[in-house]
Amino acid sequence: MKNKGKLLISIGVIILISSLAFMGFTHIRMIKRANEIQHKKEDFVKKVKQSNEGHSKFKDEDFNGVLGFVEIEKIKLLLPIYKSTSDKELRDGVGIVETTGQPTNQLNTVSVLAGHRGGYNGKDTFLKIDQLKNGDIVKVTDRKNVYRYKVTGRTIIEPTDWTKFNKEPDKAKLILMSCHPYPTNTHRMLVFTELIRIDFIK
Repeated sequence: MKNKGKLLISIGVIILISSLAFMGFTHIRMIKRANEIQHKKEDFVKKVKQSNEGHSKFKDEDFNGVLGFVEIEKIKLLLPIYKSTSDKELRDGVGIVETTGQPTNQLNTVSVLAGHRGGYNGKDTFLKIDQLKNGDIVKVTDRKNVYRYKVTGRTIIEPTDWTKFNKEPDKAKLILMSCHPYPTNTHRMLVFTELIRIDFIK
């Protein structure tokens, strides 16, 4: 019995140490990921400024597929935006949902950004978008401008219901979409925003 007890204690200690090591590794990886994204954005903006000033001309491949960045200060979120919602692109950031366009200042438009809710990248996803309230600001930086959107509401839909992606003649809209409720992910959460300001990057 003593030997069995010692074995169980040893196993428990090993499991505890392994769990702590995994948590430490995950924490370090997430810090590294956040820093990499921040550096990507800084490099992205630098290239955009050089291009807008006429100093350099950059091709699509110079941006490594990144169309821009979505930033939400309230939930400490910064993620790259990609042109589609492939597995790789949603693992690296967020993607534009098919049939919707890129963020723009043109009226009667809607752009839907889809992102994972937790998972491998933890809080560096759309995990906390349920904390957004009306009036909160969502910022999008693309290859020319910085767009500021105001949150106007949110709703929960079925995974196949795209009827909420409607355009309005007098608005430029951005919708954030992610799975809900996490982690069962049986439905989708939509956070609605409207463009309130645009600044040219210079």
